[in-house]
Amino acid sequence: MVYLIRAELRKAFLLGKAYIFAQIADVAFFVAGFLLMTGIFSVATDGNFGDGQLTALIGYYVWRTAGAVIRDNPGSIGNDAKWGTLEQIWLSNNSLLKILFARNIGSVLSTTLRASVIAFFIMFTLDFNPQITISELPGLIVIYLFTLISPFGLALMFTGYQLGFQRRSAFSGPLATAMLFLTGALVPFES
Repeated sequence: MVYLIRAELRKAFLLGKAYIFAQIADVAFFVAGFLLMTGIFSVATDGNFGDGQLTALIGYYVWRTAGAVIRDNPGSIGNDAKWGTLEQIWLSNNSLLKILFARNIGSVLSTTLRASVIAFFIMFTLDFNPQITISELPGLIVIYLFTLISPFGLALMFTGYQLGFQRRSAFSGPLATAMLFLTGALVPFES
């Protein structure tokens, strides 16, 4: 299993390296999007959104990873079908579930790294200074991973849909975007 995850991470690294300008544009887009949304929320709350910015950043971070998980796995199966390499998955010594699980883990790890770059850039730009101790870090990681269980399930569902009907993008992209606004990722429901 470890070699499958390592292969998926290597594939993500090589694709990122090949499309470096797309990666830079992606980071710039999400930083600008977050700054624009928090600016709008700050104006809507008459400048009382201060503590909400950190909460919104955490929600944005998790949403970024969850949305990528929902889009990446079905997208990779679609690309395999388009490039003619889908048959290799069926003929490999590993089960399809193992391969999909490794792709999900690789997607989470690579997207977490990219989202961390975005989060640190935003924290530097907005002068955030979260008070997180080292002893709190394992608990935060466990909560983060438990939060990603539902997107794993959705990714597997859309992957099955992709295998059966070859039309996953009609659902996974809009669903991942809707999650930003309908899950309380940016602003808690109480607000």
